Amino acid sequence: SDLHDGSPWFKDPVFVDVAHRKGATIESVKSETKDLEENMGHLKLLAIFGWVLLASLVSAVCCMPIMGAELLTFILCVVGPLFVAVLLLCFVRFRVFGPITPERLGGQIDFDRETWDMVSTWTFILALVLLPFYEEVRAVLHFYYKRSLQLNFFRRGRDMCIADLAKSPYCPFIILTGTSSDFQPPNDVDNISELSFSALHCGSLETGYVNMQPYFSLAKCTALTGAGCLDAISLSMSNALTMRFWLQVLNLSWGDYIMFQGRINPVIGAITGCMRALFGPTGQAWATRFLHRLPSVVLWWTGMGLLNAGWQATLGDDLLCNRGKALFSYAVQLVILFLALSFFSFLPYLDLFALSPVMRQFHQVTRHCAIGDVQSGIAPPRMLYVTDGGVKDCTTLVQLMQRRSARILLVLAASDPSDDLGVLKAAMQVASQHKLGSFFDPKDPRKDINVLLDRFKDDKSMPYLHMGILYGWKSDDEGERGDLFVVKNRLPPDHEGESVQPPMTEEEICTDCGPRPREDADAWAGMTTDGLGPFGCCDCCHTSGLNCGPKFPHGSFTGYLYLSPQWCTSLARLGFDMSQEAIETMTGLE
Repeated sequence: SDLHDGSPWFKDPVFVDVAHRKGATIESVKSETKDLEENMGHLKLLAIFGWVLLASLVSAVCCMPIMGAELLTFILCVVGPLFVAVLLLCFVRFRVFGPITPERLGGQIDFDRETWDMVSTWTFILALVLLPFYEEVRAVLHFYYKRSLQLNFFRRGRDMCIADLAKSPYCPFIILTGTSSDFQPPNDVDNISELSFSALHCGSLETGYVNMQPYFSLAKCTALTGAGCLDAISLSMSNALTMRFWLQVLNLSWGDYIMFQGRINPVIGAITGCMRALFGPTGQAWATRFLHRLPSVVLWWTGMGLLNAGWQATLGDDLLCNRGKALFSYAVQLVILFLALSFFSFLPYLDLFALSPVMRQFHQVTRHCAIGDVQSGIAPPRMLYVTDGGVKDCTTLVQLMQRRSARILLVLAASDPSDDLGVLKAAMQVASQHKLGSFFDPKDPRKDINVLLDRFKDDKSMPYLHMGILYGWKSDDEGERGDLFVVKNRLPPDHEGESVQPPMTEEEICTDCGPRPREDADAWAGMTTDGLGPFGCCDCCHTSGLNCGPKFPHGSFTGYLYLSPQWCTSLARLGFDMSQEAIETMTGLE
């Protein structure tokens, strides 16, 4: 029993209010609880260990300019989880020994039972209130990224449904790509499944195809195809549990879950249709996700309700502690049962567990991946987590090769200052794995294709890269010919030291009248395009000398979020100059 003589142990006269007794000193407390203090010596080492771990993190950051990022990566992977564990242990120590010793949280905060009970009660209530909206809380960074792209790269910051693009005869057939780490076909060597998004369909050969949902927005697709943050690395490019640990602790999720199902329940369809009429596609998208996860929310509410009831029972009579303990035990057993059943979501009536973001997040930590075969009728889960398509092919080259396009113009804008062409090589490898075709040098097919890639890397004056494609794989295939032209965002020698040009105008684009003279020409005097820095959010940052960081045209990660007007117009002018010769050559082919 947890009771001693009808009361909890911490209400024994020897311990009660020892730390806060009037006139009490640390020495007097230690004399009264001598045996207890002797057994607490090893716990004080936790604080020292925590300071050592924190110092190692700070030292690794300071040594980055000298030793590179390898040391920081090692510290984050090894020391980081230990540091978080020490913080939790220190907090637990404060809660256990705070009522009977002068233990302070962070050396400043004394333990107060009334304050603790009030904070804990409101924490449980807040958890119950936020539980239905956990998916929105988890995806806050994804929403920020999506909004940044929408406001900075969409006309007047307005979003639209990607399915509506099919209604315009003047809009090209746009294809975006992403990857999912939730589904794996049999005998596949990795758990990465490629997805494509178009105005008509969503999916791939591995996952199968479903009709594009009418509420799916173009900004959403754009954010998913560029979600190359920690979740893309930890879920798709690394198997280290420590990387997944940081993903969950820091909530660095640029990707998001999407509904991947061909048929929609008629009741849900009717409700979401009403939401679209009232609040537009955004309301329909939220209602669809909420209604699908609502059954799992009710289950989690049950578990959280038992935890709340158990906590409230401990606040009353001391004799109710056993009742509170029993409720806590029931809640833990129920949560364990839910988590165990979530691994069998492929069974009928259990797929609702796969629609819970809480359970899917647990699956990510444990590296769980659904196994299925579309050809055999075993479909992927109805909800997939999608991140950056660059893990496999973010160029849509594979998608165009599946259609056996005769001419492909690829504008390669990956972060590749040294021209290693890693993204292009990854796409070519995927095409070879799917046996879609082979690549060759049109000028000398005898040479290995890597010879051509190395020549493009060494010769910065080459305006574009031209490769031939032989479609098919088997000997009896027709062997159709294709041409791939690659224009890369790199600065040729004749553009180095070039003065910055004024912003483009509609008149210049439509009439080719040349750039309009700049009104503030004196502020830009002597500044060159290759001297622009990437961190400025407006042109005044460039003119104020804030041009630090990697220079134009590559920049840094800020290009995922925003571009200054001068950086944007410089990229447009560079792309126009670099692509002109490639387009003329491509259109001149017979």
